[in-house]
Amino acid sequence: MERRNINNKLKRMIFSKYSGRCAICGISNEDVGLGISHIYPKSFGGESTEENLVLVCPNCHFKLDRAIFHEREFITALVDLLKNSHKYKNIETNKQLGNQIKIEVDIYAELTGTCEDKKEIIVECKSLRAISEFYIDKVIDEIETINSIYPSAKIIFATPSRIPEKIKEILVRHDIFAWDIDYILNEFGDEIGKSNNPYLNLLIGSVGQGKSNLKIRHLSDRLKKCSPGRKEWSIYQKLIGEILAENLLSSTAIPYA
Repeated sequence: MERRNINNKLKRMIFSKYSGRCAICGISNEDVGLGISHIYPKSFGGESTEENLVLVCPNCHFKLDRAIFHEREFITALVDLLKNSHKYKNIETNKQLGNQIKIEVDIYAELTGTCEDKKEIIVECKSLRAISEFYIDKVIDEIETINSIYPSAKIIFATPSRIPEKIKEILVRHDIFAWDIDYILNEFGDEIGKSNNPYLNLLIGSVGQGKSNLKIRHLSDRLKKCSPGRKEWSIYQKLIGEILAENLLSSTAIPYA
């Protein structure tokens, strides 16, 4: 995974930059051997610089090299989740917006029953490589262009990976809202649990989640929001029962041969 022309000083710098964790799935170097990969491939002129290097586990390195997480598949999966959510309506892909200047956006949707100022969202989907310092400026320029042409919508940057803190800080400075894998798992837990989309199964597996674990996590989050006292006692009991049942199912599941 590592290249011979990446010296030890640069290797240490990359490991420190990502805190010894895979930049995509977040697994620790203590759990699995991590290595350094080029974000923009050397075969296409990518250089061995800090900005173009990323720390990844073998599994995510395979996906990065072979582009398993294609943007088109990611868009299709997100549309599936949005359509199954009560929060969104009139969902379209490749929609053209603007008057004098036209732009085509990945996903367009309207919000239902929201108190937010903006009733529309535009979701621009990018591959794993977009979460690097090497690419993020291009992503920001693209999103700011969309915002200038169609300011009435909330613009969202979505990627099928965990966004590093440094990149999150850059996005916050530019007032750009992001959907990364953690946000998607939390926001669309119920929808993912009901979906049969194979890409979503791959996406969940890439961060060490399973549908059962995801459902338990989502139920636990709902449990924490219950108010103490008799008023929500029946809801609390129901959630406890669902968590226990889900735990039982996951522990007695027959493993694949």
